Amino acid sequence: MSINKILLNNIYELIILYTQKGLYKNYEVINLLRSLTLIPYFNKDIWIHVLEFYKNNFLTKHTNIKNHSYLFYIFSFVKNHLQNYPFHHQLIQHINKNANMLQRDDIIYIIKALLNSNYYDNELVNNIFNFIQTNFKLFNIIDIVYILKYCTIHNLRNTNIFSLFALTIKEQNKKSNRNIISLILSFYLEVRT
Repeated sequence: MSINKILLNNIYELIILYTQKGLYKNYEVINLLRSLTLIPYFNKDIWIHVLEFYKNNFLTKHTNIKNHSYLFYIFSFVKNHLQNYPFHHQLIQHINKNANMLQRDDIIYIIKALLNSNYYDNELVNNIFNFIQTNFKLFNIIDIVYILKYCTIHNLRNTNIFSLFALTIKEQNKKSNRNIISLILSFYLEVRT
């Protein structure tokens, strides 16, 4: 698929104009960034410009943590293209400050972001594990696979998490998901060795 560079540059100019005038709401910025991930041509300057706009206007304790978690997930797809741009550190800092407001969806977005970017933050992981230990029944079997995959990749030997998820799977009686249960068992065995 060919890209009309003139049209793309016009879109970028409008994005800059709208951010300079403060015309975007926080969720619109997130949707805009999600859309930018779909454009095959990556423009580092536009990304940094929009992320700076978000940081300066919405990266506060008053913004819903759900927005930060989802934006962290979106950012994880382009983090490597932005090299040393530390936006994820600021997002993680605000997520950690409001860890008591985390919900199941936030945990899944954060785990997926951590997996995508192959990143580890001790305080964030502790906050995730604390949430999981008290709310483990909220997670479905696919969520469990993502969480345990992250644990396995980073060699996190939290047998309590594995035990709680084993109970969840048993209670949900997922007979039709034998392949997924086998995958979870392989994660467990890998972490134990």
